Amino acid sequence: MAVCNRVQLTLLVLLLIVVAAKLPTLSTPFYWDEIGWIGHAHRVAELPLWSALPGYSGIEFSRRPPGLFLPMGLVFKLVGTSTWLPHALIVGFALIAIYYTYRVAEWLYGANAGMFAALFLFVNAIFFTQAGMFNPDLPVAACGVASVYAVLRGRYAHYLFWALWLVLLKETALALELAIAVYALWCARQRGIVAALSAALRWGFPLLLMGIYYGVQKATTGRMFVDFAALGEPAGFFDPRLALQQVRPVTAWLFVEQMRWVFAALILANLLVHRSERQRPELVLFLLIALCSGYTFTILYFLPRYLLPVAPYFFVLAAGALVTFVPGLRWQVALGAALVALSIAQLPGRRRAGNHEWDMGYLAAVHTYGATAAWLETHAADARIVTTWPLSQCLCRPELGYVTRPLNAVRSLDLDPSSSVDVIVATSLGDRGRVELDERARRSGWPRVEHIENGLFLSDIYASPQLLEGGAPSPPGVGRDG
Repeated sequence: MAVCNRVQLTLLVLLLIVVAAKLPTLSTPFYWDEIGWIGHAHRVAELPLWSALPGYSGIEFSRRPPGLFLPMGLVFKLVGTSTWLPHALIVGFALIAIYYTYRVAEWLYGANAGMFAALFLFVNAIFFTQAGMFNPDLPVAACGVASVYAVLRGRYAHYLFWALWLVLLKETALALELAIAVYALWCARQRGIVAALSAALRWGFPLLLMGIYYGVQKATTGRMFVDFAALGEPAGFFDPRLALQQVRPVTAWLFVEQMRWVFAALILANLLVHRSERQRPELVLFLLIALCSGYTFTILYFLPRYLLPVAPYFFVLAAGALVTFVPGLRWQVALGAALVALSIAQLPGRRRAGNHEWDMGYLAAVHTYGATAAWLETHAADARIVTTWPLSQCLCRPELGYVTRPLNAVRSLDLDPSSSVDVIVATSLGDRGRVELDERARRSGWPRVEHIENGLFLSDIYASPQLLEGGAPSPPGVGRDG
């Protein structure tokens, strides 16, 4: 009993550490793809709740399933909008992910492995970062590992609760559910084909419901899923040409990046040395999840955070390898602490191109955008501004946390070349329109009135002579970025 209480107390302390570590980011302005997801929640707050369902205003929500933004929109209806509430919801999902990662590892390898697995997951840089961002990938990971725990324990009602929420969060959740259904089929294979198919249908029931959901969406909106091509990105749906290009980055983000290669080496060593570890049936499930929720992105549009649903099982196996392969609790704690320290060292990130939503380097971009917005609101509040996405959205929408009132900003790609503007803001981060902005700034001959830089991210503000002389802004004619 004393050991049980000690383990529970340790787990509680870990969960409190998670909350304390993420408290400083709750009021951080929304960044990158958060902008779209929180926009859906704000629209839900302004419309009837059923507007988020297929057959109503599905196109308004980019044909996304409503499992994340619908509950948040309901909260906004009840208590009003805020920046910290959506981020607090994501921290709640992070707690769920860490708790059930602990439970899965505890069930398979014991309480010590559970604690190691929970720690490894929490301090992984991309998980830690996404634990403060209103994106659906970490919630998918959380509901996914809760579903897997229920599968391993044979708790069907528990499973249905988490699995049904899981498939309503994002389209990528369907891959994890497919892995569970195939695993159920595999486990029941020796009882005959009828029993195997029955098991697959039973545990794959959420897939049937979502098949109906996406069928209705196809009938009412013309498409089953979000149209990446319409958003200016490659569609990437079932394009085999992408496989050769993306198998390397997918593999890197699954097993190599952010010191994961050390954990992967530990897992591989344990599997090679201990034959019994290779015979665990759960290993089949984890491999199916890696295949379905991981390597499908070799032929789909890919971002590193899309692989978060695989992370809990990777760290469960790493923790299992630690307690199985390393003799003695003292050595296990020493190696576990070293792995945690190596992971923590990855949190600030390293200098590389991109938006850094995979490490805490994204805060530098947020601060750059915030300082740019503050300057513009102070010195060019009535000016017409052209810049790149996502800064154009940050300037137009106060609910994102950058400005106190909407500024007249337009995305460079949406600007009519014949339209005049008062301010050009060229940033080092944004869509491909930044090249055009740099060229427009050079051609204009306008002075650079402000240079803002934070780490890898910078923002240059150019203003027209009329604005600098205190003249009135140019006449209206450029619409705001929608």
